[in-house]
Amino acid sequence: MKHDIHLWDKNNETKLLNILYARPLHHTTESLTVITCDKLGAGKLPLHPLYHLIQGPSRKQDGDALYDALATKEVSMVDNRRDADKEKICFDAKAHPVTWKDTESFSSLEELLQDPFDYLMKYPLQFQDISDTNIKLSTTNGYVAHETIEYLFTTERGNESLTDFVVSHYEEALHRAFLRKGALLLLPEHHLDKDRLTYQLRKCVKNLADLVEENGLTVIRCEQKEKEKLDFEEGIFMKGYIDMVLKDEAGNEIVFDLKWTSKKDKFQKMLEKNRALQLAIYQAMLKKHSGESAIVRTAYYVMPQGKLFSSDIFKGANFELITPASRDDVMDQLRKGYTERRREINEGVIETADNEPIGNLEYAGTPGVFPLESEGSRPAKKVENKYSDYKCFTI
Repeated sequence: MKHDIHLWDKNNETKLLNILYARPLHHTTESLTVITCDKLGAGKLPLHPLYHLIQGPSRKQDGDALYDALATKEVSMVDNRRDADKEKICFDAKAHPVTWKDTESFSSLEELLQDPFDYLMKYPLQFQDISDTNIKLSTTNGYVAHETIEYLFTTERGNESLTDFVVSHYEEALHRAFLRKGALLLLPEHHLDKDRLTYQLRKCVKNLADLVEENGLTVIRCEQKEKEKLDFEEGIFMKGYIDMVLKDEAGNEIVFDLKWTSKKDKFQKMLEKNRALQLAIYQAMLKKHSGESAIVRTAYYVMPQGKLFSSDIFKGANFELITPASRDDVMDQLRKGYTERRREINEGVIETADNEPIGNLEYAGTPGVFPLESEGSRPAKKVENKYSDYKCFTI
């Protein structure tokens, strides 16, 4: 019976892959457009196997119509690099009107203001990779920290003080968080990362409990879901989850936004430059409940530093008061910036001006908009979006 068994060998595997790669060509009846990128900066990028098939002579096999079709395909090479104008991409907005979201978030609006091309690709066009299974260690650390804090600061503790409860129940809360949000850290190859996180987070939750008690605060809720209209003229909703909502002794609400980051001064600088957009949005959301005249203090709690940073006044050894360079209304800037970006895109213009002088950009010249993030050079240049998923379309 051995002669009736057809073993799957390397040649069969190669042939199958070639056929799979060639399916778009084989099923094309009129024309097929292949978009490719040969370089990223000065570095040459590898070619996709499909491009290898159509770029040069294709392999023929007797009786195989698929390879016959491949060998006779004519390929037109088009160089569409934008050497003349790196500041924008234009399209026919009348023929292809943009459908805008009715609900935005902090992250989507931040992207629209700073990197409108990425926003357009990701949200209106929904051109994004949803199959990414790459779990980052830094992200996992943040998930575990949030889960641990939520459990420790919202669990009923009877007459035990918050600090004592946090210290005595830390191991229990951390183990629960590892199982729920930190499976990556349970792998043998990450045991040192797990031990490091255990040590760092212990200090962070203790410092946070001390800050809450020193300031006479009460934790009301963690991960509070909000969806509000925040007076955008376009009528959009804003949604978000507030990491921690507290109240002071006077009954005023407070927002703590919990951050896990390796960049020690990132959020201090954000406050110094009056760019704390997420805090401004959360503050506006809570004021929708309590009234515009309500006092809502906001702060970043940065880990693994274990320090609270705010332009509002708190007290404690682990608090640092930051004085912003300006007191401009961030929410007003956000509304005007959103309106301007929508106008540009609705007129068929998408700004892509990485590393270009900000003073030359139409958006920056619009009065009162949320300012673009810039490099420290003179004249100020727009920060390059180095980690864009859509870089190949804008080079």
